[in-house]
Amino acid sequence: MKKLYLIIAVALLLTACTSPPASGELDKVKKDYEQVKTELDKTKTVLKELNFKSVDELVDKYNKNSDDLEQLKVDSEKKEKELQDQINDMTMKLQSQSGQTLICAALDVAELLKNNDYHGLSSQYVDPDKGLTFSPVPFINLTTDKNFTPAEVANLATDTTVYTWTTNLPSGDPLNQTYSNYATNYVNDHDYTEPHLIGNNYIVRTSNMISNIQTVYPSSYFVSLHFTGFDPAVDGLDWTSLRLVFREISGEWKLLNINHAHWTP
Repeated sequence: MKKLYLIIAVALLLTACTSPPASGELDKVKKDYEQVKTELDKTKTVLKELNFKSVDELVDKYNKNSDDLEQLKVDSEKKEKELQDQINDMTMKLQSQSGQTLICAALDVAELLKNNDYHGLSSQYVDPDKGLTFSPVPFINLTTDKNFTPAEVANLATDTTVYTWTTNLPSGDPLNQTYSNYATNYVNDHDYTEPHLIGNNYIVRTSNMISNIQTVYPSSYFVSLHFTGFDPAVDGLDWTSLRLVFREISGEWKLLNINHAHWTP
């Protein structure tokens, strides 16, 4: 029953991604957040003055008596708490919306990969400065794993060059393949547009080879598109994940790495 619930949750998320919230909704929340934060900063300035100036100085400045000042302090502290609560609520909403748009971006990338639309992938998602790295195993090595510029990604569908994708395989041998062969084994080995589970900045399952995504890309976010397995006889040992690593640039998710993971003995 638990697995069924999770699969249903993914189906609901897929529906949500096809009908995203209005484009201005997130901007409005951000604007409200900044307004509340500005007001909170002003309140804190008043509180700082109350804490560091004598009552006589404040009486002269505000032309109020000490009772009024005490009440002002109480009111300011109350207002500060109310504003901080608003900021906390807005922050949670921002994080929730940001997380949803990240997962939707990951599913969109999976759709582009499935359809071999590398022009779309390049123009919409590939990081313009860092390019796109393909890592066939969980442990990413930016020195040996193959990296492409956005322009090179756009032409991958017709590229017949044999590349060395990594020298970091468990066997120690280099992985030499055309992109078409590589994609069959490490990008489109399953239909990742309809995964069993989705991990938002979460490694759903690990193998004997550790994942170092957050070490290699410390400011990144990633989505795990995960299949729990296919053959009941092997008790889940045929699991696989496609981990898509992004960073946010000016409110847009840009793809840094396509990382494949599966069980290794």
